[in-house]
Amino acid sequence: MLILVGAVGGVYWVENSQPLAASKSVGERASLFKPDLFEQFEQSVDYVTLAPRARDNLNFEQSMQLNLAHKYFTDFLKTWESDPALLFEVARAHQQIGKICFGSRDYILSLEAYDAAIATVENASLNDFSSRYFTAVTRTLQATTYAMTGRDAEALESTRLAVQELRSLLKESPDDYTYSSSLAVALRNQAILLESIGQPSLDAAAESVAIAEYSAEIASTPFQAIDIIFNAMGVRAELAVRNNDTVQATETAQRAITRLNDFIAIIPEVNRKGDNLYPLQQYERTLLNFKELLHTLNNSPESEDPTIAAGLNNQLHSWRAYLIAPRPAITLSTTRFQSGQLFPDHDNQDLLLLAWHDWCAKELLEVISAAKNHIRIAVLVSDMETRRFLAGRLKDGIKGRRIQLVNVETDSPWIQDYGPQSFQSIYGEPTWCDPSYSNALTRPHYRDDESPKTLSSFYDLRPIETPVLLEGGAVVGNGTGILLVSQHILERNAELGITRDMVSRTLQRVYGGTQIQFIETLHRDPTSHIDWFATFPTSDTVLLGSYGSDDPENRILLDRHSALLRTLQTPSGSLKVKRIPMPPHEGDFFGGSYTNVVYLNGLVLVPSWENAPRSMEASVRAIYREALPGWEVRMIDSTALGRRGGALRCMTKTVRVPERVIQTLFEES
Repeated sequence: MLILVGAVGGVYWVENSQPLAASKSVGERASLFKPDLFEQFEQSVDYVTLAPRARDNLNFEQSMQLNLAHKYFTDFLKTWESDPALLFEVARAHQQIGKICFGSRDYILSLEAYDAAIATVENASLNDFSSRYFTAVTRTLQATTYAMTGRDAEALESTRLAVQELRSLLKESPDDYTYSSSLAVALRNQAILLESIGQPSLDAAAESVAIAEYSAEIASTPFQAIDIIFNAMGVRAELAVRNNDTVQATETAQRAITRLNDFIAIIPEVNRKGDNLYPLQQYERTLLNFKELLHTLNNSPESEDPTIAAGLNNQLHSWRAYLIAPRPAITLSTTRFQSGQLFPDHDNQDLLLLAWHDWCAKELLEVISAAKNHIRIAVLVSDMETRRFLAGRLKDGIKGRRIQLVNVETDSPWIQDYGPQSFQSIYGEPTWCDPSYSNALTRPHYRDDESPKTLSSFYDLRPIETPVLLEGGAVVGNGTGILLVSQHILERNAELGITRDMVSRTLQRVYGGTQIQFIETLHRDPTSHIDWFATFPTSDTVLLGSYGSDDPENRILLDRHSALLRTLQTPSGSLKVKRIPMPPHEGDFFGGSYTNVVYLNGLVLVPSWENAPRSMEASVRAIYREALPGWEVRMIDSTALGRRGGALRCMTKTVRVPERVIQTLFEES
């Protein structure tokens, strides 16, 4: 039977000998007391056991039902925890609730549920193999949730206890594949956590590989542990490179290449005979990337320099992108080590991302028409009918290799908020960050949230994934360390148990923030975003909105921000603050923005508003021409967008990509 293990960056399957039927039986008992309770709980179990992609497509009503189910069931458990015959089932039900909460990104409730599951087993003194293995798995789930909220020390302790229990189980039952494969995964996670807090990690990584290889020896088929082995080897090689141990990295790469060669040779025959199909092309790509790593290592100068990882050039970054995720859960990602510097909007950009939705077709086509001679464009389309329409409408740009249609489903056109964020990695080339975006209760936009992963796969990139909720409009940077961040981000993350410290560390590590200012956003502004009143046209200048007597409350707020921003430092001195008008309010419409702009390599697209005086818009044009000498300034009517809660920057995303992406994919298209 299969259960779900929540994971950083995804949800993967892990084998477990205990079926979910036991948890359902608790729900059946509940029907004696509350007839509607069993149906609610059964529905929650069905949801949590769906394949990840299917679960991500739950609509808002289903998500609400899922959360309601676990609340009902929690109440029921309080009644039945006194029944010794049901204690293990109760513990398993607590674990199920933890996974439901994890999938809904309610990390506080998730941790409470896992704690309850472990406490139930321990308090009942349940010490059989099933109970002990259950506790080890629950500690792995617990560690994942701790790591998601930035509590790495607690995650490491939970993982240590899981490793300790799994070692004991394997010692008592040395031929049990379930115990050995789970131990390999737990050791791999332990190595990553040790590295993340600056402790020696290579011994755990080496043991992970050894246990994974042992798992293959005792598995029911020779191929059952193959993905665990390759992933463990990849992690070991990566950590060895990070620790300047080229000998261990080289030895690991060589062993991986030997195993991959042997496995690839028999894949066609295995696929003909078995039920499980192994994707030949994927393993061939993994083999090529291990070979690329080995070539890079063999050609790198011997050095004691601790920055050797950065010196392994772009090839290292390339091979890391294709390691295969194993099928027992890999609950932590080594992308948590990556760091870099955010590319500011005004920097040279490689690709403009747009998400097509019919209701804003007019504005999208205007943006495409203005942008196509300045930047390549990728339009995300959700269905074949839209693709056929755009293939005809944009055929010249497609033929000219300036425009590309990409099959990616989205919920909204506001790709600035959920799209990938690009930054300069320590490996010397652009890479992407994929922050969290959706939430089952407040923003069930699962397709939006999944789109960066789909895009990354399409463009052969390995994005950094972070559980921190970071909407693109809520973070604006100058490219040299200044980040203006909406206080709303802290509030949203706090609801999920993610601390201010975790948010700050993510902004420092991934976005390169050295001067991070959490800023109060405009009063009554429904977006709560920074880009509605501020933008950096250059690294040493910020354009900051300005209200007059028509909005005294926000005028005082922005004046206060102006004084604060002038204290920030850039490489050329104090940050220059230039004021720019804010469009007037109108009835129930909060009003537009002249800072929600799109920078496109010499062209800046600025929103225009029907209710704004012509003199105001002429003044805005002049401000941008002064701030960006030589740039073309073009205004696009954004009134309809504004009434739906956005403007031009909200519906666009400019990103940097490695040159190989442009050279291959656009030419192939």
